[in-house]
Amino acid sequence: MRTDDASWAAEVGGTIGANPSDPADPADSNPADSNPSDIGPDGSAPVEPQAAAPTPVDRISYSFGTGRGAPTQWSDAPDFDADGDGQLDSVALDFDGDGRVDDAMWDSDHDGVADTALLDLDDDGRADHAYADPTGQGTWNQRGAALPGAGPTTAPADSPGRPDPVQPPPLGEHVTWTDDAGQQHTSTATEDVDHDGRDDGAWVDHDGDGKADELVVDTDSDGEFDELVVDADGDGRTETAYLDTDSDGDLDTMLVDADGDGNVDRTIREGDADYVDP
Repeated sequence: MRTDDASWAAEVGGTIGANPSDPADPADSNPADSNPSDIGPDGSAPVEPQAAAPTPVDRISYSFGTGRGAPTQWSDAPDFDADGDGQLDSVALDFDGDGRVDDAMWDSDHDGVADTALLDLDDDGRADHAYADPTGQGTWNQRGAALPGAGPTTAPADSPGRPDPVQPPPLGEHVTWTDDAGQQHTSTATEDVDHDGRDDGAWVDHDGDGKADELVVDTDSDGEFDELVVDADGDGRTETAYLDTDSDGDLDTMLVDADGDGNVDRTIREGDADYVDP
């Protein structure tokens, strides 16, 4: 069913010099008052203390999962400096599934655990998108994490200990959704609902009847479902799509293909007499 018609951002201290309120006395040629602690033994100005360099880590752990069950854990020696500070802080991987090892699992706080997935989608040597994994399930589906000052530039083609031949699921190809009971899940997308060449829908058991016969769809590629396609009348054909039109997390609009021609015939809003909860 097509849903095309749906509406779907130093202070530099230690300055040395005359105190304007206490100028030098020309009568005795004494210099203006200065704080002795501000002047070195040779009369030079002090050097501002530099921030300590981050402590390098020997290995970085990271995980991948589908959202169901415990994620799979890996640990590798860092081989890439994502933020350009001179310290290896990332493990380079082919995370977006394009066949190039030009993405990275970045340990931005140098604690030995990757906290950001960096993707170089246009192969220009710089990270374009950064994802976080707030659930800890290894799904890496929260887009908008902070990018480093410099993205991946060069990376080895292979390295011992990498998740090979097991590859992480490409970002954007699994969908996080909440079932009728309020339980959150993450499922692998297997359907290209809008025919753009990218899988954005997953068959799931949304209503808890034991059958994976509802389709959750991520229409805006953010990893979160915002459309649910169901067989509302039980005839074995999915003909109703539920949408979250105000982005509040609740499905509030029904689009119904009553005659089975693939086009939306009716739009029913939450609160209307014919509206049926998903």
